[in-house]
Amino acid sequence: MKSQTIKVPILMYHNVLSVEEAMKTSHKGLIVLSYQFFLQMMCLHSLGYKTITFPQLVKAINTNETIPKNSIIVTFDDGYEGLYRYALPILKRFHFTATIFLVAEDFLGITPIAPRAYPILTGLQVVELLQNGFSIGSHSYTHSLLTQLNEEQSTHEIVDSKVYLEEEFQTSINSFAYPMGKYNELIISEVRSSGYACALSTNFGRTHGESEIYCLSRISVGLEQNLPLFLLRFFYIHEEK
Repeated sequence: MKSQTIKVPILMYHNVLSVEEAMKTSHKGLIVLSYQFFLQMMCLHSLGYKTITFPQLVKAINTNETIPKNSIIVTFDDGYEGLYRYALPILKRFHFTATIFLVAEDFLGITPIAPRAYPILTGLQVVELLQNGFSIGSHSYTHSLLTQLNEEQSTHEIVDSKVYLEEEFQTSINSFAYPMGKYNELIISEVRSSGYACALSTNFGRTHGESEIYCLSRISVGLEQNLPLFLLRFFYIHEEK
């Protein structure tokens, strides 16, 4: 059956904080404020948008199956704890779910190789998110830049993270987000052969076809975007080619 090209906005977030917390951080490029996130989700809900999962998106691309009109996917990279405190109740209010890309190393009970910008979700919080209909994907084992690693190291990051997260949280890991958005053809091939159904880039876009399944585009959302700018990026700004 012929595959199809589908327009589904995939929103990329990292962390959600209160105004007071945001004033104290030096990593403002990774956050949105809780009230901003509320307005964004409220607006999308009022426009009739509903969240779907990556398996639904991939199946629709490969089989030409119809997906619900006004579908979106919400993603969070890195697994910061702010998404549990602020994003979870907001998403639940509007009957949305999200996919959270976790770094496997963060759940080993050891000090990570590189320090994290913000506190990370606990294992119990991840379990609660899963119980609320959320999904998790892999963001590698140590959040290393894959394109700078040798084959053995990249295999560890891609394969072992999937194995560990599946065992730790007793759930299927079918999506992968490239750390820092960096990938090449060798990395794509390794992700594909490791059993992931799709992979996420940081390229800007809303349209996905068979050739993009392992480098799906997203719409990044940041602190500097007020609601009009958020909607402009969501609907109108031209995609990267």
